[in-house]
Amino acid sequence: MLREFLKVLLIPVLVGFGLIVALLAYMAYGERSAKDLAIKFCDSVKVGDDPIAVQSRATHSGAIPSSPTWVPWESQPRTLEVLFKGGIPLSAHGCRIQASERVTSAVYFHTR
Repeated sequence: MLREFLKVLLIPVLVGFGLIVALLAYMAYGERSAKDLAIKFCDSVKVGDDPIAVQSRATHSGAIPSSPTWVPWESQPRTLEVLFKGGIPLSAHGCRIQASERVTSAVYFHTR
């Protein structure tokens, strides 16, 4: 009787363990993918680039749709943070771009 009970209990435990492992693997993949995209985008931005062209590339890069907006919009200097959603909740990898008339810097960052 104890042996039958253990057989019935073992299947849900193994399924639950498998689901947890799959979730952790998915989260790790999401983190790595977001980091790779952010670094690749940051490496593509060069000092002296046109800020409008950089913003256009950011909107087509797979970034979070609301992120590629210059702040402040009208004045100089301004900042553009291009964010890529990570696998862990509230995690994002990004590229912070500073510009005046032209891009002055682009730096990778990670936020939680």
